Amino acid sequence: MKFSPIFIFLFLLVLTPFIFAQPPAQVNLNIDTGIGIEFTKIEVFENNQVHFFNVHAFNRSDGVRLTNATTQCFLHLFDNTGFHVVNQVEMEFDTLGLDWDLNITGGNFTRNGEYSTLVTCNATTIGGFASFGFEVTQDGLANVVFPQQFSVIALGIILIMFGLLNPRYNLMKS
Repeated sequence: MKFSPIFIFLFLLVLTPFIFAQPPAQVNLNIDTGIGIEFTKIEVFENNQVHFFNVHAFNRSDGVRLTNATTQCFLHLFDNTGFHVVNQVEMEFDTLGLDWDLNITGGNFTRNGEYSTLVTCNATTIGGFASFGFEVTQDGLANVVFPQQFSVIALGIILIMFGLLNPRYNLMKS
């Protein structure tokens, strides 16, 4: 069975999306000092709607929860163009003494796309930060994107089956 150069080229072209580059090396540091910050993990917000951000801060070395007596927390909000929508606004410590809260009005979420926040907390001798991203959509639901690998795989299977079932077909014939 002889394969034509075009069939081999198409087969290799189908395989190219499956070639992945090796990611860069990551350096992991185990830092047991500073302020640890945890936040609610919400990934999709609705456009033009109010959102209530809250974070919990604790001392990494002993796990003790920090309060507003020793610590201040600030929030930065960036839109999908990298513009500072909210620039270092101090978060309020809630009345129950559990976490820091900040109410962001819906006017700050006017554009659909990826947004990002940065929360910084500082005490007299230690500090810490956390950054997380989220998506703003028109209806507040996650956008489901059809993975293109399925269409590439289907095309590859069709090309292989065509080549195996009809070996006499040659695009180079004159």
